[in-house]
Amino acid sequence: MVIQQDTCTENDTRRAHFAQSARRAAIDTLFDGAWVTLYRLGKGDEEAWFSALIAPDKVADALRDMGWDLHWGRMRPAIVTVRQGDTVSIRYERDADDGVEPIVLARERGRGPFHLELAEDIRLYLDLFPGDGASLISANTSGDDDVVAEITSYEVRIRKGPLLRYLQARQMHLAIYFDHIVRLDDVHGNPLPEDEQELLVQTEDRVWAFGSNDGHGDPLSRLFGKRLLAPPPRDIDLSGDDEDRHASFIIGEDAFGRPREYDADPEGLANYFGKNPEAPHYLTPVHFRREVLDRYFHNPARYEVADGVVRRDPHWLLKIDDDHTDRVVVFLGDLGRDLPYAEQLHWRAHNVPPLGGLSSTARARSFDAAPADGQQSEHRFKAAYQQMTQRWEAAKGWPLLRPLAPGDRHLLTKLHVPTSDNPAELDAQLLGLAKLLVDSLNDAALDAALGDKRLDERSLAKLERYLDGAAYRHVKRDIATLRAIQGLRSAGAAHARGSNYDKTLARLGLAQTSAPAIITKLLDAATQMLEALAEFGEAP
Repeated sequence: MVIQQDTCTENDTRRAHFAQSARRAAIDTLFDGAWVTLYRLGKGDEEAWFSALIAPDKVADALRDMGWDLHWGRMRPAIVTVRQGDTVSIRYERDADDGVEPIVLARERGRGPFHLELAEDIRLYLDLFPGDGASLISANTSGDDDVVAEITSYEVRIRKGPLLRYLQARQMHLAIYFDHIVRLDDVHGNPLPEDEQELLVQTEDRVWAFGSNDGHGDPLSRLFGKRLLAPPPRDIDLSGDDEDRHASFIIGEDAFGRPREYDADPEGLANYFGKNPEAPHYLTPVHFRREVLDRYFHNPARYEVADGVVRRDPHWLLKIDDDHTDRVVVFLGDLGRDLPYAEQLHWRAHNVPPLGGLSSTARARSFDAAPADGQQSEHRFKAAYQQMTQRWEAAKGWPLLRPLAPGDRHLLTKLHVPTSDNPAELDAQLLGLAKLLVDSLNDAALDAALGDKRLDERSLAKLERYLDGAAYRHVKRDIATLRAIQGLRSAGAAHARGSNYDKTLARLGLAQTSAPAIITKLLDAATQMLEALAEFGEAP
């Protein structure tokens, strides 16, 4: 009995394959997914998909028969000669079919697979660029790349949303053609009942036929035809933009201590001129955990966090009050006006009820129209670093710290106090500090200034000798700071942590101290050093 059941199952599977049941069912779902296949060529002649754009006045003709309206061998521009009696006209034609256009260009190279590409018109309309591998990409409102199409040697597929926007703009129908063949080896006779051997389907959006026979050797079945996708009306908004969408943010608590939220749409907020008097003010402070900035610190090639601002040029820029140790504050209206919706959702995930007010720095900048320097350790360090390097070179004629190479400029951009007690983040900041202040010391210029070069003398020893000889007042203090940074980098960040790392922390009074506290102390000490060196460099 088991053998009979297995044989029955095998025969059913073979009949379903020969009847192309799965492919016939797929015709109904061609346009249901997030991606639409415009071209696919299977192994041998078993499976073939193609596509074209059809003008509205050609749709009726296209649905009258199953034949393909466009073939991959007829898509190149050509010079056409037309004779009418004694009159001969010669003209250039972009493609061979009036009212039928290719959306995928498939060109033969004499051998091997076709060379496939999306037609220029759709690439330009959707503003597509080559991405990684075989993809075509476009930038979304956040500046991130979205994969819109994928092209390989045997397949072209495109996301349905952008495709529909293009069809809507052109008011052209998309036709998907298919021609699938199945052959059965070592089988005699058509395995399908007579009433299932042929089928014709013709509706308002498709026409296809299925036929099978065994009159020429092994049984063969063929599924052949097309299905059309109509363009959406132009009065439907398919832009896909999130410009009119705004997230809601916690702006306070109600009488029961529950979070109170409000939409960040700047058009719906109050202002100082009487607009929307019942709504919260545009300048309502919204609070976030400081971890909201990690996304931007960790990707300096894409984002920049500076004193009072986070940006992704040229797509967006958001003013922030980050002069707090544990949080970031942003005005409600700025969140809705300056951030794309997808970026608002990132901030919403870090939103917390308000605790305290704006920093004195933000109040001065926002309401007093007064310049104010950020007081966070990372901001003070970066300002002191820039000032010292500029003033020292202007006064001495040579840089004490070599200018950062293009590949290392991110070291200064992403330098910050860790937002949590994270060992990996601590190591990253120690490495950055060491590269900025120790590895970048200008050995060659120090050798020239000292006048004598000592065998195996390291950069810090050269700097110490130079500063001693120049009667700099803070030699011991500042060299100790640099050796502490170098020691922690060498004992921990650059190698597996061990007893030397713990001893170094203990010597600095940082044992059992969190990552934010360690980096804060080192940044403050380094800032003190940079400010003193800037003044020393300018001294007569």
